[in-house]
Amino acid sequence: MIKHWSIRLLIGLACGLSLALFTIMVTQAKSAEQVADPLPDDCGECHQEIVVNSEASPHGQAYADPLFQESWQEQGSPPECLACHTTGYDEMSHAWEEEGVGCATCHEMGENSTHHPEQVMPVDRSSEACGTCHVDTHEDWAISQHAEEDLTCVRCHNPHTADLKKEDVQAVCIDCHNEEAYFYAYTGHSEEGLICTDCHLQVTETELGNGHAKRAHTFAVDLNTCNSCHEKEMHSSDKDVAFMGTMSSAMGGAESEEDPSITPCDSLDTLEQARNDIIFPIEMHPETPGPEAPTQSAPLSFLIAMGFGLVLGVVGAPVAERVYRRTRK
Repeated sequence: MIKHWSIRLLIGLACGLSLALFTIMVTQAKSAEQVADPLPDDCGECHQEIVVNSEASPHGQAYADPLFQESWQEQGSPPECLACHTTGYDEMSHAWEEEGVGCATCHEMGENSTHHPEQVMPVDRSSEACGTCHVDTHEDWAISQHAEEDLTCVRCHNPHTADLKKEDVQAVCIDCHNEEAYFYAYTGHSEEGLICTDCHLQVTETELGNGHAKRAHTFAVDLNTCNSCHEKEMHSSDKDVAFMGTMSSAMGGAESEEDPSITPCDSLDTLEQARNDIIFPIEMHPETPGPEAPTQSAPLSFLIAMGFGLVLGVVGAPVAERVYRRTRK
């Protein structure tokens, strides 16, 4: 009995080692092939969703966009425009590798790198990188409070879709400015349906220049901003005055002169409810997706193949033994 199990175990080990060695040979052959071909021809092989979104975005359609084509051709098709509307543009030959803003515009292998994804492909996430093409917008941003706090373009914008990273623009603002949103919700402006960007991200009146900026990204509010709505009346309405009285009552502990029936506790309850309704749901973000799971390592593949071969050998040993005995007769 011991002898039979010893034979089965030896057969299992032989099968396991064979499969493990075969796995190592395949892995090494694949690695050699990857080194010879540093990058896949199609990024969508691994990043399908990102590529699909990018190709359909304003970045991906930067060259094919009818508005660009019309404006470009009206100006005599100046080749310098293609530096931002194509990928891999050559200033000397005026040739390009890809229409629109493709992956290679922002992603490239670092020095001494041989292959991706085994080696990280770095990307410049700074606002200066975006400012290469979005010149006007970057100049506005550079003098803003956002720039002083080092809040870059990708903090609010998804570079692959060119959309905002939240469901709407108000949610983007509240993501950082939740205290301001807490008080703003009970102002006259909020009651009229105005949101942050109605004042802090106004459509520019200047002629569109490099980067085609449509909104001023200084996020500043000046007299012209107020005059756009309050051209004839620059003071608070009675409703705002009454609200400020209520706020003063809530913060100072005295009854409101405008409405004595409103007690400090009532006002505080109202403000607390506002905080719950406005801020907390926005702060409950879905967890930030982590890095993609790494591919199976060679040692793990080796162990899996070894184990499978061992089980196969032990189970198949009796069959091999019967065949062997028949051939000896």
